Amino acid sequence: MKKNEIFRLLTVIVLSGIFCGLTNAQPFKQREILFETNNPYQDMVSTTKKVFVSYTIPVKVTTGDFFEKRRMIIEEFMAGVNFPVDSAVLTIEQYWNGVKVQQCIINPKIKGAPEFAANQNRPLLIRTQIRREGGTLSAATIRNHSYWQTDFEGTTFFGQGDEYAWGNISVDLSKDILVEWKYFWSVGNCFFYFDHLKVDY
Repeated sequence: MKKNEIFRLLTVIVLSGIFCGLTNAQPFKQREILFETNNPYQDMVSTTKKVFVSYTIPVKVTTGDFFEKRRMIIEEFMAGVNFPVDSAVLTIEQYWNGVKVQQCIINPKIKGAPEFAANQNRPLLIRTQIRREGGTLSAATIRNHSYWQTDFEGTTFFGQGDEYAWGNISVDLSKDILVEWKYFWSVGNCFFYFDHLKVDY
């Protein structure tokens, strides 16, 4: 067999292998919006826990790729904040059917943050990621990452990331999930502005 014939044969074998691999690959599934609201609540000043947004994750999602393939749910908030003093802390928490699964502690007095400037209405961006870590459908453990970012006048953005659940919290995925986000301030006379939430799956 001539060299060019051998080369053509090898090329056919290699291309056939690539084609078979592509046809057997899992199809890419486009992300979809689970929930989106542009119905804001302004001037949220409570020092006790209050729900500021809620939505439902249907059972077809929780029992589908979220459980089977650990598909991630991503939430993006457009919000604002006003701290009167650097000791003020805003805490927002997420509950799934009453079980606390995520938490963001928004504190202007963190190591490495720029010099505090009080009583400014500043943008607050929050992003969360959550997926199944392990367990069974009725007692699934979950893992989450959450990030927040804000600034003070004349400074660069700063913020923090955290992991509240790392396989240590169990939820029942065999039914619809009522998702509730609650907020509360550590001191009075602070303002939290909620503008928008988009949830991708």
